[in-house]
Formats: sequence, C-alpha cells, structure tokens
Amino acid sequence: MEVGDEKIRILLIEDNPGDARLIRELLTAAEGASFDLEHVDRLSTGLTRLARGDIDVILLDLSLPDSHGLDGLNKICEQTPKVPVVVLSGLSDQAVALNAVQEGAQDYLVKGNVDSDLLLRSLRYAIERQHLRVALSESEARYRLLADNAADVIWTANMKWRITYVSPSIKRLLGYTVEEMKRLAIKDILTPDSFDQAVKLIRNQMDIMTPGSQYPSLSLTLEYVRKDGSKLWAEVTLSFLWDKEGKLSEVLGVTREITERKKAENALRQSEQRYRLLAENVKDIIWTRDMNLRTTYVSPSVTQMSGYSVEEVMSLSIEESMTPASLEVIQNALSKIMAEVKEHRDSSEAVVLEVELIHKDGSIVPVEMKVNLLYDSTGRPTGFLGVTRDITERKKAEEALRESEEELRAIFDSSGNGIALLDLEGRVIRVNKRVLEVGGYDIEELSGKPLDLLKMFTPESIERMSSVSDMVLSGKEVTAFECEVCTKSGTKMSLEINVGPFLLGSDVNSGHQTFHAASNPA
Repeated sequence: MEVGDEKIRILLIEDNPGDARLIRELLTAAEGASFDLEHVDRLSTGLTRLARGDIDVILLDLSLPDSHGLDGLNKICEQTPKVPVVVLSGLSDQAVALNAVQEGAQDYLVKGNVDSDLLLRSLRYAIERQHLRVALSESEARYRLLADNAADVIWTANMKWRITYVSPSIKRLLGYTVEEMKRLAIKDILTPDSFDQAVKLIRNQMDIMTPGSQYPSLSLTLEYVRKDGSKLWAEVTLSFLWDKEGKLSEVLGVTREITERKKAENALRQSEQRYRLLAENVKDIIWTRDMNLRTTYVSPSVTQMSGYSVEEVMSLSIEESMTPASLEVIQNALSKIMAEVKEHRDSSEAVVLEVELIHKDGSIVPVEMKVNLLYDSTGRPTGFLGVTRDITERKKAEEALRESEEELRAIFDSSGNGIALLDLEGRVIRVNKRVLEVGGYDIEELSGKPLDLLKMFTPESIERMSSVSDMVLSGKEVTAFECEVCTKSGTKMSLEINVGPFLLGSDVNSGHQTFHAASNPA
C-alpha cells in the first residue's frame, strides 16, 4: 500500500454508530489521501475480518460489547502483529495512552479532539512506524538466526568489557554456556599475555578514533583459556559502536578458532627452517627459478662451487652462468617438461642433466643437475626447483677408469698367453686374440656359448674345467692343470690351464663373479 494514489484500507472497530459516522465524515473531508473504510461493531467480528487480510491500519475503540480496555488491543496485536493499530477512546488519560502504546498501539486518539488533519496524520504515521517496526523486527530476527547458528562466536560487550550478548557457539569454542559467559570478564578467558596484548592494541585504536569517522575493524590473534583449562588460538575481529551523543557505547566482536591454522603455520615455519638449514649447509647448490628462468633463491654453497657470492648469482642471467652447449641442453629439457604439462602428462619426476657451469675465474665446472617443476595451490606451474652437484671428481674417476680399462684391454689383447673370461654358467664372455689365433676360431663362434657346445674342448677337458671352476668359486686354491683341445682345423694340442676368480667392473655392484682361464701350450 502506498499512501499516494492508492486507497488506505481501514478497519474501524467501533460500536457507537455516531462515533463511526463521525470518523467516516472526517476521513471523507481529509485531503491528500483516499480511504476504503470497513466498519464492524464487535471485536470478534473484527478479528474474523482481519483473518482475511488486506487491511492497512486498524482504528480500535477500547470500549466494546465483547471487549474492554487493552484486552482487545492485545488480541489484535497477537493475531495480526504486522497491522498497525490506532486506539480511539473517549477518555483523555495519559497513563492509559502510555499503556496502549507500550502494548503495541501506534497512537492514542481521544474522541472529540480529533479533526481530519490529525486523523490523517495519525493513520499515515501509524502505517509508516509499523513498517519500520516490522522491518526492524525481521532484521533482528535474521541477525539473531545468523548469530545463533554461526560456527564463529558473535558477541557484544559494553565499554567496561562485560559481555552483553554471546552466540550459543561459545559452548563449542570455550565450553561455557551463554549464561556463564555473561558473568565472566574478558580477562577471565584470555591468557595473561594475550590479555595484555589485546588491552594495548584496543587502547591504541580507541585513542585515534573520533565520532563519525570510519575505521577498519581491528583484527587480533589471541590465545584463549577454555573452561577445562586447555588453550586454543582464535582470530578476533572488533568493531566499535557509537551512541547518539558520539560516545563509544559497545564493541561488536567475531571470534573464530584458528588452532589448526596456527599448528599448520608453525609446522610450515619449522619446515621452512629445516629446509633453509638443509639448503644452507649442504655442499650441493639448491636453487629456484621462476618461469622466465630468473633466479629467485640460491643456497650459500654456490660460492664454493662457482666463486660467485649469492648476491652476484642472483643478478646473473642463466646465459652468463653456463656454457652455450649446456644452456641448450637445459632449455630443451625444460621445454620438454612444459610440453608434458600442457598435454596434462605427469611431470613430477625430476629431470637429471649433466651440464657445465662457468666459474667466476673462467674455468669450467662439470655438474649434475636435477630439476623439478614447482606448482602453486591451484596446480599451476610457477617455477623450477633444482639441485646442482659438482661432479668434477666423478668425471676424473670416470676418465681414470676409462684409461685403466683401455690399458687392461691392450694388455689383455696383446698377451702371449690365451685368456678367456667365462661367466658362472660357463659361457664365454670374452677371449683375447691369442685364443683365436691358437684355435683358429672367429670370435662369433665362441662368444656367449657354454663350454660344452664348443668343439675345441673334449668332454674330458670340459669335465675337468667344471670341477676346477667349482673349487675356485668355493675359495679353494687350484694349481695349473693340463687338458687337450682341438683347433678348428682338427689339430689336437695340450694346454696348461690356470683358473681364478675375476670381478667384472660392470658387475661389482650386483656381486656377480666370473672366472678367467689363462693357457699356455704344454
């Protein structure tokens, strides 16, 4: 209903026909609004009509045949709390008028003292005030519903820091009932350190606040003491409320438990401390780079390996720190990783590269680099994590081993005695040139074949070789023995055989053994 062009729907509950006629005449004479007036002479009839709805305001006589005094007002307010009531009375009594307003009436008019303007103004104000009252009531109900059912604790306190309201969730948080909390002071539920911190921060905030100015909420992280004596951490957001005189009147607070978050933060901090301790004390270089390959972190061990300080390395580009060939290897590897990411393939496995760093003095440092992708919480790649290890000594050892193997191979192949390497199953692994020369066989005819399939050994010789091999592998000493062999051309000859265990370089880690046989023509 709008008070403009639309009619105001009025229900008049009045048993005096003369008074009812007077009210109708006053409404007809009123300017600025039109009315649709319905009239009943009993409270019961009025309640029946109100049950159908579509009434904007009620004019109620307090003296009715079936109701007297405020009883009728109470029944109407109970049945239709959203419809405003203006009381009509023949009695000019301030006490009665005050009681009527306190019981829910929007106004109290005395018959005989009412004119058209007063009646119109009273009806309009009654409708408007009732709309505001209903809106406020509904707003308070929604707030109460929110506050009473929120997981966070919502509370208010006066300026003496006494709780004036607290939501039921306080029971879950601290173990106190709402009634118990209202008997406690703020200092009763905080640890001493948190209470001192809260007092200091709140006083600082209050010292700078002035009425009418907008200030952001004050956020505190405080440690609470539960009813059972245990402790928890909570985040508290405070807002300060002002009264009409411009004085601080109340504090609105929202308390949220963050114990698990504090544990997670502490665990993260400890993890970061352990990571930094590890990163800053290992010989390997631990580093991170962003997606543009700019260095975002490098461990202090970079100085020992590259000659540069941490600050110098942070300012170096990747092109300045590596040889061109190594840079190409890294860029190809990282491009492959990013291609796998775009194709939604798993790229969590580290890429291992052997590259070369450029030392500050211009020398080259061979390194092994392991690189992993870094991701943010959404799974988006944000950079690279790498571990760089100096492999100079390993490269030297590999080169020395290679040279040693080449030297052994030269001795093996140039020996005047025939030498054969056999595995534990008696298969030929390798023979030198002298064996091929004496037997007349090609290497393909001997390699990988067991002794019992080789035509050059007689059955007796094979049996003797097997017996001696078992003795050797069991740790017994064996002296040289003679056996008879046939060359490819059919010529028979006697050989003196020496048998001993032999560790192959490629089999050392797996513990495999083989044995060698060296022979001389008898």
